[in-house]
Amino acid sequence: MRKRLAFLGDSITDGHTLILQVEQALAANGVAASCFNCAVAGDRADQMRARLERDVLPLQPTTVCISAGINDAMQGVAPDVYRGHMAAILTTLTAAGIEPLILTPTLLAPQHPAARDLAQAYTGALWDLATPAQIRVVDIGAAMAAAFAAGATGLISPDGIHIEEPGYCVMAACVMAGLMDHAYSPIPPRPRWEPISGLLRQWSIAAIPPSSDGASALGGMAWNVPESTPCAAWWDAQEQARGFAQKFTSKMPGTRWTADTELPATLAGTLSVGGYVRQVTLDGVVLFHDETFHGWHVRPLLELPASGQPRRLQLTTTGAFAAAFCPFSG
Repeated sequence: MRKRLAFLGDSITDGHTLILQVEQALAANGVAASCFNCAVAGDRADQMRARLERDVLPLQPTTVCISAGINDAMQGVAPDVYRGHMAAILTTLTAAGIEPLILTPTLLAPQHPAARDLAQAYTGALWDLATPAQIRVVDIGAAMAAAFAAGATGLISPDGIHIEEPGYCVMAACVMAGLMDHAYSPIPPRPRWEPISGLLRQWSIAAIPPSSDGASALGGMAWNVPESTPCAAWWDAQEQARGFAQKFTSKMPGTRWTADTELPATLAGTLSVGGYVRQVTLDGVVLFHDETFHGWHVRPLLELPASGQPRRLQLTTTGAFAAAFCPFSG
């Protein structure tokens, strides 16, 4: 039976590196799996709990990998409060017949001493919840600490919070051990990056004048994704390979842009957006508006029926973006 894995987490998961590493490592072990990114940058445990039934349960996963606690720790959430939200998540999943796989919080750098102490307390709470219920736990924090003790470098980003490629290798190895009942090595430091499924590739991008009320004339510079100019930084390289438009900002200076494309008349499916998309407009009608950052993976946004004629899709963005249109399966 094909595994269906959902990854519930924050920005460390949202960036999609972990999901691809696990998906490709499973394939190398002969395990067919569909992996779903259900992470949202900035989420605490309570926010993951609040969207569990909306974002996770409809996917009918066989296993949910849960990575929560870094934002709670940085915001000073009390351990008993964190524990309560995590207990509720585990109860919901097990009641639905879904296997949870708990990932303890990643290691924070010494520059965040109070948050480090909280994350350690959260780890203890997770073990307390998991042990009597026989729920699997993979201790990411302990594995990262062991890697540091063994001389590993570059695991944590300069902000002391996020992790770099070596850190993702440690994290992915832990997840694989939890999924496969044995340690897995090696984990590729840079997964095989591929364009997002259903990626919309052809755009016309134009800068919005600062004095504008948000409208912009149709037209501008033709822009295709994935972009071909090489990126030195690993994060930019994966973003580019997955189909995020990013380098247009250096060609069209500004702080806000529109990106237009045409959808075929007969195409019906789910429209998804990621990155700094602030507004989605279809044939002049605003379908979505959100001025906050809502993640680097592309998540379901709107279901659109077939139309009798081609439709003009316009995104308003304040930076890198990607969009996909996935046809309905039936």
